[in-house]
Amino acid sequence: MCREYPGPRCSNHARVTMDKALKDLEEAQALHPAGSLEVKIAERAHHEAVENYRATPDGLAELASTSPELVEK
Repeated sequence: MCREYPGPRCSNHARVTMDKALKDLEEAQALHPAGSLEVKIAERAHHEAVENYRATPDGLAELASTSPELVEK
């Protein structure tokens, strides 16, 4: 189910993107003061990566196991 952008991404690619966004966020937080533009950009990228991962089959399964009230049945 992995397709070119803007199509749906497979779980593995979305997880890799999410992990990279988390690493970038941690780096930005270590190098820049809280609330700086660099940190805000990294936070936004991480948030978007998490949301994209949650839209994949593995992300939905993980979300259903931790917060079943958030997943439609």
